[in-house]
Amino acid sequence: MTPNNTSKKILYTLGAIVGITIIAILSYIITPSTTHSGYSSVAVVRKDIQQVVNATGKVSSDQESHLAFDANGGTVADVHVKVGDRVNKGDILATLRTDILESNYAGALADVSAANAQLTSLQQGAKPADIALYTQRSTDADTALASAMHDAYLKTKNAIENQTDVFFTNAVSSNPTINVPTLSLITTQNINQDRVVISDDLKNWQNLFTSGALPNDPPIATQANKTINDTKAFLSDLSDIMNNLNNSNSGLSQSQIATNRAIVTSAATAVNSAFSGYTAALSGSNEAHSALTLEQSGATPSALAAQSALVARAEANLAATESQIAHSKIIAPFDGIVTEVLPTVGEVYSGGTPAITVISGGPAKIDLMIPETDVAKIHVHDQAFVTLSAYGSTTFPAIVTTISPALTTIQGITAYQTTVHLLEADPRILSGMTASVNIMTASSTGAITVPTRAIVYEGSQAYVLVKTDGQFIKKPVTVGITGSDNSVEITSGLSDGDTVASF
Repeated sequence: MTPNNTSKKILYTLGAIVGITIIAILSYIITPSTTHSGYSSVAVVRKDIQQVVNATGKVSSDQESHLAFDANGGTVADVHVKVGDRVNKGDILATLRTDILESNYAGALADVSAANAQLTSLQQGAKPADIALYTQRSTDADTALASAMHDAYLKTKNAIENQTDVFFTNAVSSNPTINVPTLSLITTQNINQDRVVISDDLKNWQNLFTSGALPNDPPIATQANKTINDTKAFLSDLSDIMNNLNNSNSGLSQSQIATNRAIVTSAATAVNSAFSGYTAALSGSNEAHSALTLEQSGATPSALAAQSALVARAEANLAATESQIAHSKIIAPFDGIVTEVLPTVGEVYSGGTPAITVISGGPAKIDLMIPETDVAKIHVHDQAFVTLSAYGSTTFPAIVTTISPALTTIQGITAYQTTVHLLEADPRILSGMTASVNIMTASSTGAITVPTRAIVYEGSQAYVLVKTDGQFIKKPVTVGITGSDNSVEITSGLSDGDTVASF
């Protein structure tokens, strides 16, 4: 016989023996009527049993807040805390400079007072002294308007006749002629005609002055606006002509061209200044007359409504300024401990950027991920005991506070986030510590128990092998909770004194 054939026969023989052994063991378990005597045995024990679900997690604060200045930010004025300080709810932790805001607040407060005073005055009606005051203001405004209009007339006349007329021959006539080159005949004709219009404007404006027209009468106001606007357009066109000049097309030196441009620019500046002064005075005069008319006629419902709206606007501005000042401070939202301080005095700190972190000084919490197979065993308010890697076997009592209804999948394992809170605050317990948590999910007092290795199942039915007359008989049982010591509660099927097989 060859060595290979001998090896094969040995393997076949060993395989047959193993197969027969497995079949025999299964037949002992499955067949109720069969008795056996070859197992080790263990007596049932009546004792108290505790079911525990174990999980690990990280310690964290019950509350943690990353505090920031408001969206505007600013320069840090004071930082009142350092890392490790204990703070109380409402404590001011840091502030920004508020000098500008305080000034704005004072102005806003004054605006509210003024608006309310005006509203009260409207509600009470006009007094003779008030009417006299508004009449005088109207008269003063008219005087200022007359002065501004006369000044505008003189500056406009001077800008044309004493400055830009050097560029015309027979300037103050019905046939002025520009004496510098232009790009086209049409340009020449237009600028000459514009100069004629300016002469007519200035003459008409002067005639209205001498006729005794009041400065805010429509005819003279209309003529003033027309004259100034025509002059501004004329000077703009003249500026374009000067800007197009060069040595070759004008025969002028570069210095002379620059001088010409400066003359036109100076004239335009004077006219614009005159126009600004005139329009401001005209606006002031109109407002003064409107205020006098309103005072004389008494407050109308619409006037009262308008003034009430001004009061509301002033109050809203005041409230907004107060809010800005309030938000220039970082205030502790709860009692706790400062764990991070980032800003320094004098630093410009951006609003909305985390500046100071505060955690609560109360009992810590631990977030756990409980597998789907165990989550049904635990309930809110279940007692728990925590051990920390940093403190060995020392236990800290805790309680289950929340069980998330949402299933979470982590690396293919489904679990439910469950939170336990320690029952007492302990300065030894720090955020980030690794914790092992035993949750006491159920208990039974004086229960009949067997080791878990004594239980076999056929489908959902549990069985044990009970020793009877030296033989083991398969017997169905009902199981209860499983203890942390790997013992199983038997609620029916076994009695005190029974002995079962242990596998």
